[in-house]
Amino acid sequence: MSRRGRLRRALRPIALVVSALLLSLSVATWYTTLHRFRPFKIELEVPPLSPASPPFTMLQLSVGSSNVFAQVMRSSSYRTTRWEFHVNRYLPGILFNPYPDFNLRLPSCSYHAVAGTRFYRAELPLWLPTLAFGLCTAWLGFATSRDVRRQWRDRRGRCTKCNYDLSGLTPLPTGAPAPCPECGTPR
Repeated sequence: MSRRGRLRRALRPIALVVSALLLSLSVATWYTTLHRFRPFKIELEVPPLSPASPPFTMLQLSVGSSNVFAQVMRSSSYRTTRWEFHVNRYLPGILFNPYPDFNLRLPSCSYHAVAGTRFYRAELPLWLPTLAFGLCTAWLGFATSRDVRRQWRDRRGRCTKCNYDLSGLTPLPTGAPAPCPECGTPR
């Protein structure tokens, strides 16, 4: 087996654990935000980086209502001279939603301008990363179990494909081990 194949097989169980953790985090976030409109919001205010750029840029990231929102606001009317970072955490009881919206919409991007201020907004529904992490976890689980099964069979002198007992087979005249008589898989 090549060095790359051995490395891939060694890293696959680690990737499976990381994928399962990301899946559980994604499911927990989605479940939590079903009943709350905006659990938290992070804002970063950026002063002008160059004379050609607008005097103010604000980046917002908020998670809530089964979505992740990212918004960039660029304004020429509001001025700031220093970097500011805000984290707003809303009280869970105030914004409780008794009718959860599962929000099976598609991702979207939008742009609008109002009085010298430009807004760029991207919205990612939380079902999308949950589905992606779920598919990755399922695929990695299947591939890892297949590799473990093949290694187990190889160590016990069995065919890695059909589990036929290969002990007692005479090698080929060239000195190579005999292929599996059941399925023809080379050893």
